[in-house]
Amino acid sequence: MIGPRLRLLRLFGIPLYVDLSWFLIVVLIKEVARAEWPATRVADVLEPCGPANTIERGRDAMEALSRMRERDRSRLMVVSGDALVGVVSLKDLMGFLALKVELAEKGE
Repeated sequence: MIGPRLRLLRLFGIPLYVDLSWFLIVVLIKEVARAEWPATRVADVLEPCGPANTIERGRDAMEALSRMRERDRSRLMVVSGDALVGVVSLKDLMGFLALKVELAEKGE
C-alpha cells in the first residue's frame, strides 16, 4: 500500500513513488565509487526535503534560479503543500529566460 506522503513522479519516463520527506541527490550518487555500489544503501544518498531542494508552486522563476545558484543545485522539486507537483531543472529555467528575453526584444 502506498502511504499518504508518497507521490507518483515520472523521471526520464520512469514511474517513481516519492516520499516527500526525502530527496534522492544525484550528485551524491555520482560520488559513490563503483566498487562501493553493492554496499551503498539508498539512505546513504538521501537528503531531507526542505528549502534547499524544494520550491513552492507559483513562486517566481528568478527565485528558483537564485535558490539553485545559492545551493549549487541543478534541480528543485516543485511542491504544493506536501504534494509533489513536478521537478524544475536549471535547463528548464534557462530556456524559459531565453524565450522571455527573445520576446522582450521583439516587443511582444
